[in-house]
Amino acid sequence: MAPSTFALDDLPAAGGVLAEPVRDANGQLLVPAGTALNPDLVAALRRRGIAAVVVFPPSTAANEEGAKAQAQASNAQAEARVQRLFRYSVKAGQLNPLLHIVRRFRLGESP
Repeated sequence: MAPSTFALDDLPAAGGVLAEPVRDANGQLLVPAGTALNPDLVAALRRRGIAAVVVFPPSTAANEEGAKAQAQASNAQAEARVQRLFRYSVKAGQLNPLLHIVRRFRLGESP
């Protein structure tokens, strides 16, 4: 589902995850996108004069958190494989350009 704009008083009881960063009147970042909303955070935003926020609905937020957790687990597994492959060169303290290239490839980053 697409993100929706909610007044702080009209937020769903389950909260959600911020789809956009929250900034004050001067443009200073108060809360980054991706932050889970909770009652304390909502109260702090009210005190700062924030009227509305853009959030992913709770069901979408749960799916995204699950996807993030799965991606982190996959990245950790790929990192462990790379470390195992290059364990002897890392122990010897050698700078290995191939290690960095393989790590980027396994993590899906551009070389």
